[in-house]
Amino acid sequence: MASLSFQLIGSNIYANLSASSNGKSKVFRKKTGLSTNPKHWGTKQSKKSKKKLVDLTKPKMANAKETKKKLDKLKDDVLTQLNKDYAKGIDVDGDWLQFFIDKFFNRLKDKTHTLTYQIQKAIDHAPRKKIRTKGGRFKVGLSRGRIKGIEQFKTIVERFQIDHLKGKKIIVSKIDKEIIKDFENWLFNQDYSVNYVGKQLANLKSILNDIDDIKINIDPSKDIQVISDNKKPEEIIYLSFDELQQIKEADISTNYLNNARKWLILGCHTGQRVSDLLRLSIDKIEMVRGKRVFRIVQQKTGKAVTIPILPEAESIIKGGFPYTLSHTKLREYFKEVCKIAGIDKPTIGRIRQNGKHGTTIKGLYPKWKLIGTHVCRRSFASNYYSSIPTPILISVTGHSSENMFLQYIGKSEEDLAVQMFDYIDKIPQPKVLKLLKTKKNQN
Repeated sequence: MASLSFQLIGSNIYANLSASSNGKSKVFRKKTGLSTNPKHWGTKQSKKSKKKLVDLTKPKMANAKETKKKLDKLKDDVLTQLNKDYAKGIDVDGDWLQFFIDKFFNRLKDKTHTLTYQIQKAIDHAPRKKIRTKGGRFKVGLSRGRIKGIEQFKTIVERFQIDHLKGKKIIVSKIDKEIIKDFENWLFNQDYSVNYVGKQLANLKSILNDIDDIKINIDPSKDIQVISDNKKPEEIIYLSFDELQQIKEADISTNYLNNARKWLILGCHTGQRVSDLLRLSIDKIEMVRGKRVFRIVQQKTGKAVTIPILPEAESIIKGGFPYTLSHTKLREYFKEVCKIAGIDKPTIGRIRQNGKHGTTIKGLYPKWKLIGTHVCRRSFASNYYSSIPTPILISVTGHSSENMFLQYIGKSEEDLAVQMFDYIDKIPQPKVLKLLKTKKNQN
């Protein structure tokens, strides 16, 4: 059970919080900012020695009594907030204690009221945050992919402050509809896609919704409109079965590119994000009813998936499992492999100019230039869509709904209707009987 006590060191009063942090009992000590004369208080016997200590529960002078009132109120406020934060899955530490001491005495520095401070706070608490699941239960901790998304959002906000606000930090309590619109327009001026802009607006909404200790002058749910735009089918980049065969037959002599080719083909037949693809290995293989499968828990979503090892994937495994490398290197090598294989059909897409934070330019490019690590999952979903039922594909790719899956591969309701006819054509049809015409009764 958590407790808060006070201790006099010299003439300074410290707060000692005994609480659970990361599953372990710890004591955090922070200055309260108050000082007092030791002679104005009673004493108590030390439990560890015969030395007498100042007892801050026994004031002898009027000023000491006023100090005790403040300490009692501080204790009540901190323990009340502690219980609230425990219920939200927020873990406590020394910084947490110092924040609420400063808040109690109205000493909060401006930095705690800034948007970037609150974003960093969300990042720090992310591994311990409680999230309600569809079944009404809770899971603890955001996924690694989600945390990375928040970190990227913080970087974007910092760039917005430098570029648009001339270095001025955004104060949470001063966020209004105008600054939200300025942020949205700035994002579009960076030539980010509609969906990427929408993702950053969603991040802003999420951060503001989680703040409960600072007054916010807008309603994030109403005043921040998240936008999205489905990609046109011709803008969905994937490798067809014919192109994958072209890559298999390409004359590649260097070891590192051959290794990348193995990952590319394996990825296009297992349907995983690169973070999960590079974790596949021999020891992840199991037998299920006589069939070989990979069993993994996806890093981004935390979903457990079973991946059938299809013949193309099996041939890669038998030839020797590829060795792992960084995501960045793999993306670079995928482009080289596709260039050598002649994957150069003029294709509509976007390429980022001038490094990591440069703008993306939409245009017509040789297809190999548009190939990234994400091509594996999209190729698997697109190529097998017409031959494997969608629910089975979703169980492998890990999409949360059929609608998201169809958007991912650029399919529409019309495509579903056509696919239904394809299935119907494969079903043996009963003989169609002609209706007999009935003669009209004649009087």
